[in-house]
Amino acid sequence: MSSEDWKQFDLVTRPMKPIEIAARKTPLTTSKLRIVLADGGSLARYPQGGGHWSCFLQYLFGLTDLGHDVFWLEVLDSGGNSDEDQQRIRTFFRRFKAYGFADRCAVL
Repeated sequence: MSSEDWKQFDLVTRPMKPIEIAARKTPLTTSKLRIVLADGGSLARYPQGGGHWSCFLQYLFGLTDLGHDVFWLEVLDSGGNSDEDQQRIRTFFRRFKAYGFADRCAVL
C-alpha cells in the first residue's frame, strides 16, 4: 500500500470528527486506577475498521470518564514491509491524537 492509499484511513484527513466526550475534564467518580489496555496490533493493522476502532475506544473513553488513568499498548508484529509498518504506526498515532489520547498510547 502506498502512503496515498493510507490517507483514506486517516481520521485527520477524513471529514469524521473526534467524539466530543474526550473533552470532559470532570471524572464521574473519585476512584482512580492506572489501567493498561493492550491489543495484539489489530487497531494498527486495520485502520479502515471504524466500527472495530469504536469498539476499543469505548473502553478508553469510559474508563477515563470514570476517573482512571488509562494507557493503550498496541503490540504490532511486522508485516514484512518496513514502509507499510511505519505508515500503520503513524496512522495509529494520528488517530489516537485526534481522539485526545496522544500521550496515552504506545506501539511495541
